[in-house]
Amino acid sequence: MSENISVSYFRYRPADHVTDIPDGVLGDSYLVFVLSGSLTYRMNGVSVSAGAGEALYMPAGTVRGRDRSDSPAKYYSMLFSGGDPADTGRIAGHFTFSDVPEIMWCVSMIDRSSAERYYGNDPPPASRISHLFALLLDFCAEASSDAEHNRYVDAITSYIRENYKSKLKISDIARSVHLNTTYCSTVFRRSTGITIGEFITKFRLNIACEELSAGATVREAGEAVGFADPYNFSKWFRQNTGMPPSDYRLRTGGSQRRKM
Repeated sequence: MSENISVSYFRYRPADHVTDIPDGVLGDSYLVFVLSGSLTYRMNGVSVSAGAGEALYMPAGTVRGRDRSDSPAKYYSMLFSGGDPADTGRIAGHFTFSDVPEIMWCVSMIDRSSAERYYGNDPPPASRISHLFALLLDFCAEASSDAEHNRYVDAITSYIRENYKSKLKISDIARSVHLNTTYCSTVFRRSTGITIGEFITKFRLNIACEELSAGATVREAGEAVGFADPYNFSKWFRQNTGMPPSDYRLRTGGSQRRKM
């Protein structure tokens, strides 16, 4: 657990209305914990709402914005840099913190230490806040539980099944489930044992094999999984099966079914 953390902004906001934030790139990582009401942010152009007991995490480099709301909300928001990638890399973009009471303990202690540091007669050292924030990040990673991981995996696989004919990019998949690219890849690999790229390949390969076995031509099978050029499809198919698609079609009886 790294304690080399710098907190540039930390504030509790009991707001009777929520002001908007124009879209802009975050220089530091951002955390917000909603105590009551709700907040709607734009994370890389995607709207994500968090209600009471929920938190949002946006790593540095995220394009962040926030919608205005006339409804009251109470929340903590903070900007920080540093932290152990082993912890920050496990934090979900949207998670529930109400089941991990240690999170609000850390937040309240950071709040108290920050007030003492700026307004007290005997301010605590900055290392105390850094230590508390390291604990907070560790508990946030814990709150990003296996259940939430499974929810993200379901959303990732659904997106792939709906778009497998397109040129899929990890960044687009991550954006569709409101995660940063690194965390999206980590969640999927830890939950399934394979990478997103490997899942895409296996999914497309199964469809291509089914098409060939049913009598589709090499061109038709390639088009069914997003290949416009039969040569590129044949090369890809051979790399992943050890045989050209024409041989697979012949071995599985696809050529005979085509004649029928």
